[in-house]
Amino acid sequence: MDEPTRPNDRRRTGTAGEQDDTGTPSADDSWPGSLRPRAYLLFGVATLLGLAHHLDHVIRGNHVGWPITPEVNPFTYSLLIYPLVVGGSPSR
Repeated sequence: MDEPTRPNDRRRTGTAGEQDDTGTPSADDSWPGSLRPRAYLLFGVATLLGLAHHLDHVIRGNHVGWPITPEVNPFTYSLLIYPLVVGGSPSR
């Protein structure tokens, strides 16, 4: 006899993370233990920490460039990450 499946058993059919016949993970994201919400939280926290870091440089007035000063430097280029985060990545 087969052993009974538990509610949190990932061996059920159609769950996220299982592989189809081609070896590709299934696209079902409805699994309650999905990494997706945690990933968004992690990305959000990392973005907020990055913003706080840039704000710290602006307040201290060190290592800042355009748009705070007329000089273009790595600070300026590092600000380009925020439009990418807000805009998201292209869809599949």
